[in-house]
Amino acid sequence: MTNDKYEFTGETKLVFGVTYHRIRRKCDGVLGGWIESEKNLATSGKAWIDGEAQIGGKAWIGGEAQIGGEAQIDGEAQIGGEAWIGGKAWIDGEAQIGG
Repeated sequence: MTNDKYEFTGETKLVFGVTYHRIRRKCDGVLGGWIESEKNLATSGKAWIDGEAQIGGKAWIGGEAQIGGEAQIDGEAQIGGEAWIGGKAWIDGEAQIGG
């Protein structure tokens, strides 16, 4: 699968034994947040992770959803549609957020 949307910066952080990777948007060089793997963020669409937000596990963000601030998304959570999550929100388990 080709990823024309974002790339890894090479910067990593370890949180409770899990390695997260900082991302950068390819079209304009804007730094993004942190993902555990490419499986966490759709490679198409406008979905984005910003700031110090992080997403890991089997969690996924797609559509036009935005995650920012210090939000943490984990487990098998799915974020989509035009949802916006920020602040210090913590979403885990099998949560599904959209709209």
